[in-house]
Amino acid sequence: MQNKNKKRTESTSRDEHHSLAMREELKLGNLITWLGLASGFASILLSITGRFVLAGILIAVSMICDFFDGRMARKAHKATAFGTEIDSLTDIISFGMAPAMLGFMHYTATFAITAYFINISAGVFRLARYNILHREHYYVGMPITWNAVIILITVFLLPQAIWPYMYLASAVLMASPFKIRKI
Repeated sequence: MQNKNKKRTESTSRDEHHSLAMREELKLGNLITWLGLASGFASILLSITGRFVLAGILIAVSMICDFFDGRMARKAHKATAFGTEIDSLTDIISFGMAPAMLGFMHYTATFAITAYFINISAGVFRLARYNILHREHYYVGMPITWNAVIILITVFLLPQAIWPYMYLASAVLMASPFKIRKI
């Protein structure tokens, strides 16, 4: 009987710890990250339905969220490994998939589709490398957020024939070994 009560107490303790851990993860910085994810996802949906300008605006909203989420967490001394991970996963949706979908819904040449995939792959590579290296004063390779800036400029200002080359150039910059000082 005593052994059974001990197991029940251990189980309850684990459940309480899990509940507390989940509440701890719902910090302001993480909520801003979730807003960025929602904006990136909505951008994809809007691209699919042909509402390209609004899709681009929502990528920009994701960029604003990405700018503030980590800063808010650090300022409140609430930065966590969980927050870092959801930020990277959100970045691949908002600054990798959403820009690729924006391009794809305009221009579907085989070479362009290959360029979109290479761009997303470089973004995943860059984020994985960042999470492993996590340098304090510099980035290794161009941040994926800058990819979104390059792609938005490309899609809204340049001729479609140039798009695949811009997606590829941005991919090379993300995967490059160059150090870029953090702002």
